[in-house]
Amino acid sequence: MYPILEKMTIVTAAAQSEDVIAFAMVIDELAEDPQSGHAAIYVLEVDTVRLIDSLEYSVVSVAYSDAGPMTLGDWGKFKLYNGDTGTEETIPVKRGPLRGLGWIGGRAFSCGAAMQVWRRDAPESWTDISPPEDLRTEFDNHIFEAIDGFATDEVYVAGDFGVIWYWDGSAWDPIQCASNACFYAIHCASDGYVYAAGQAGTVARGRRSDFEILYSDPDIIDLWSVDDFDGEIYFAGYTALFQLDFENELTLIPEPLEFCRTYGVLSSAEGVLWSVGEKDVMIYDRDAWLRYMEVDVA
Repeated sequence: MYPILEKMTIVTAAAQSEDVIAFAMVIDELAEDPQSGHAAIYVLEVDTVRLIDSLEYSVVSVAYSDAGPMTLGDWGKFKLYNGDTGTEETIPVKRGPLRGLGWIGGRAFSCGAAMQVWRRDAPESWTDISPPEDLRTEFDNHIFEAIDGFATDEVYVAGDFGVIWYWDGSAWDPIQCASNACFYAIHCASDGYVYAAGQAGTVARGRRSDFEILYSDPDIIDLWSVDDFDGEIYFAGYTALFQLDFENELTLIPEPLEFCRTYGVLSSAEGVLWSVGEKDVMIYDRDAWLRYMEVDVA
């Protein structure tokens, strides 16, 4: 990704196709300054990357809608892009910053601190569908990290202390797994299962109100992303990629380690799997991992 990553760091990303992916980036010299909330939104198309927006707040999640990329700011700023034009809205956050964004059944959903969940029902119209106060009290206002779903009435949230949350369109069901590890990522896979991943290589699998821990190893790094591609389940930590094998164990994928240092985000689209780290972008097409070395800047 020379020269764009010489002075910038990728925060998060989401792919639209085998040729198109959107990134939220920050300038390196400001990345460690909590008072300098900012983000630059870039889109890579084939071998050319272009800036489509500059934002004066931190972006925590990127996803793709049917129209184009969406971005979520930590304090509720939401932007939906159509081409290079973006329309900004504000989610009326109530109890703390947001963390995750998803496109589920033709609608945008977001989640975050103090068990917040929001659903976009129309332009500039967000409905609070968070768990009720009694559940928030019982679970001490857990942090919700990521959100995904098979449909608007089957939504899943990755949460603290080994709890996966399931929304059936009217009520929330907290599923306590046999673990206290925090889940940082969740994905509704093409095999019909939901996969959650998080601390110490912990992986859970299930659907609706039935989940089991498949794997956990304190010697494995934390997992921050999960996706499926070509019938296989993949996981990303910040420093390595893993695959779920036939015995439901995580196996290290060694090939990318030869030429990449950073990982963290996985995004599959149109027959490829993208891997995105702070300073590395790769694509996997079933045959080989290819790192983007140099791109044109529009």
